[in-house]
Amino acid sequence: MVREAGIRPLGPASRGVESVLHVLALPERVSGRYFNETAVASPDPQARDEAVRQRLGAQTAALLDRSKISL
Repeated sequence: MVREAGIRPLGPASRGVESVLHVLALPERVSGRYFNETAVASPDPQARDEAVRQRLGAQTAALLDRSKISL
């Protein structure tokens, strides 16, 4: 998927799997935190920008509506 988008992968898919499994194995339920691989990290500033989040939500809703995908 990454290559089809014309983007060079930063690493193998297994590295992403390791990151997800790490978070799933934490003793407490994790919600609202960002991770860079296995380390807690700060999000990109856009993630905290309410206007950006609203636009992304509207664009996502429009794309889902156009493709007739229901969640």
